[in-house]
Amino acid sequence: MLETQKKYKLKIPFGHNPGDATSHNRSKIIRDYNTGGTLGFLFIDQHDTIVFSDFHLNTKKAITVIKTIK
Repeated sequence: MLETQKKYKLKIPFGHNPGDATSHNRSKIIRDYNTGGTLGFLFIDQHDTIVFSDFHLNTKKAITVIKTIK
């Protein structure tokens, strides 16, 4: 993910949460947002709503979504 952040000079927070033994190595994001299995790119707005979710970053689609978030 950091490679993508650097490649596109994205100045937005990126994070990674692999979970731990108490969660059976399930990410807190997967549990809290009930996203299912493997996460890719997930944008969460200021109201804690998922506004973008995709395994691969489609930059055009992502930029469109980011522009609509206020």
